[in-house]
Amino acid sequence: MSLMPSHLNKFLGLVLFVCLAGCASADLSEDTGCTSDTDCGAGSYCNPLTKACEAFQTNNVNNVNNVNNSNNQNNINNLNNLNNQNNILNNLNSLTNNMVTCDPECGDNETCNNGTCVENCMPACQAPEVCTPNGCAIPDCQNIGDACDLNTQDQGEFLCLSRAGVGECFPKCETNLAASTCPNGYYCVNYGSTQAPALGCLESQCQQDSECNGGTCVNYDNGFGVCFSAGNLTEGAACDASANECEAGTICLRNMSGSDVGTCREFCDPFGPRTCPASQVCGPMYTTREGVCSPDITTTGSEPFDICTEAGDYCADANVCLSVSDTTAGCFQWCRPNTTDCDGLMPGGDPAVCNNFVFPGERAFGICDFSCDPDDPDPCGSGVCPRTGPSANICRFTCTPGNEVQDCCDGTSPCPFTCGADNLCE
Repeated sequence: MSLMPSHLNKFLGLVLFVCLAGCASADLSEDTGCTSDTDCGAGSYCNPLTKACEAFQTNNVNNVNNVNNSNNQNNINNLNNLNNQNNILNNLNSLTNNMVTCDPECGDNETCNNGTCVENCMPACQAPEVCTPNGCAIPDCQNIGDACDLNTQDQGEFLCLSRAGVGECFPKCETNLAASTCPNGYYCVNYGSTQAPALGCLESQCQQDSECNGGTCVNYDNGFGVCFSAGNLTEGAACDASANECEAGTICLRNMSGSDVGTCREFCDPFGPRTCPASQVCGPMYTTREGVCSPDITTTGSEPFDICTEAGDYCADANVCLSVSDTTAGCFQWCRPNTTDCDGLMPGGDPAVCNNFVFPGERAFGICDFSCDPDDPDPCGSGVCPRTGPSANICRFTCTPGNEVQDCCDGTSPCPFTCGADNLCE
């Protein structure tokens, strides 16, 4: 039986492969003497086709090593890929957590963690401290009465001052013992010293005596009142003006300037109902809002702008007798600027104005005075009649700073007046 051409080609190719591998040109049926690898020496094997011992080929070993190396590299690559996938998964989870928002939104010092607001300060701050980016701290003043850090007194619009050893926020102000820039119900007080002033607004303590636990409520302008202790002396009793010896609702009024000898007199309201004892009038202004009953009544004059005789006495309730020249005195009614206290008074046929520049340094009250017309050729004699501003239509005296004695007090010293920024006596 003969081989088909295709079988012959395969056979010849096999013979060619074997010969290229180093076989001897021998007949295939020739016996070379090996039947298994054990018949061959080290590094050889028994070729089953030729029955001859042949040496191992290095290429085969390298191929095996290459396969092993390739498998190892693939394993390393697969391990790296797995680690990368885990990192991507972790990053994705972290991103997903951060995308979970907090509702409501967290405060300034909180962080949103997977939908929950977590305070940055741990452990939590104790009041009045709050959590800040720098840790727990007392915040700067924002409102009147807030707690504050006494180590920082100046806090913008506020002063941090001690009340019973604890820091408290007080609004700043500009003028001691005046309403100044304080809100209604407060008064400007110097908590510091003359050399180092610390002007802050103090809140009112009272409006009436019943709020003072047996003491006396002394009222000022701007809705401000202070409680003073009281004694047992009744109205009309002799007293020491340097001590609080008079009963509630009364005050020791000095009998003469510079003396502590006085008499207990009742407080009264010069701008409201006046309830003074018989034969007394609501006379001296004890504060910017409260008067004191007085028996010192002038013998002539009882209405505003009447002629009176005893300067310093009183014509009627809230009407004081003041000198207008060396020989003449007149009755003038107490008033408060920017109110209706002077309404209806027409001295000389013109409406009266509230002159709150007549008393040195006092702006909370004054007297109903004659008005001036800046268009008149000589409305104020040696003075001036401002057309605008807080003293519009009020006669004022011009001055030079440092020369107040001559300009404002006609050479009389000591002079209580000052020369204001507008070069007018006040």
